[in-house]
Amino acid sequence: MCLGNWGTTRRVCQRRRRGVAALGKSVEAIASELQPATTFEQNYTISELQALTSQEANNLGRFSHPLIFRAGSNRYERISWAEVYRIAADAFRKTPERVASYSSGRSSNEAAFLLQLMMRALGSNNLADCSDLCHAASTVGLKDMFGSGTSMVSLESLKQADCVVLIGSNAPAKHPRNE
Repeated sequence: MCLGNWGTTRRVCQRRRRGVAALGKSVEAIASELQPATTFEQNYTISELQALTSQEANNLGRFSHPLIFRAGSNRYERISWAEVYRIAADAFRKTPERVASYSSGRSSNEAAFLLQLMMRALGSNNLADCSDLCHAASTVGLKDMFGSGTSMVSLESLKQADCVVLIGSNAPAKHPRNE
C-alpha cells in the first residue's frame, strides 16, 4: 500500500508497480528465491521426502546445486555442472525418437520457443508442456463430468456474459490477447 505525500508517493508507487510488472514474477516465486539454499539430499531418503507435506517440502529451501537420483540409490546425490552438461550432451546424441522435452507453464514464450527450435533441430517432435502433464487430471475430470476434456466456454459466450469472475488468475499477464 502506498501512503504519504500524494505527489511523491504516487510516483514511487507507479515505479514499484512498473518494477513488479517488469519482473513478471509471483510473490511465491520471489519468496522461493529468498529461501536459504537446501542440502536436503544429505538428510533425507526418497521415502522420507515422499512422507513430507507440501509445506514441509517447501520449507526445506531452494535448490542451489544440481542433483541426480541414480538407479539403485535411496537418495538424491549432488553432482557438478560439468556432469550435468555431460549427461545432457549424451542424451542429445540419442536418436530423435528417444529425446523429449518438457516446458513449464511458468516458462516465458521466448524460452518455450527456443526449446521448440532446439528439439526440432534435433529432429524430435516430442514437445510436452504443462497442458499434457499438469492438466491431465482436470482433462479426465472434465470428460467424466461434462463429456469433454476441454473447456466448453467459447469466446462468443464470454462476450455475451454479464459478469466473468477470475479467481487466482492474472489473465492479462499470463494469457495476453491482441484483439
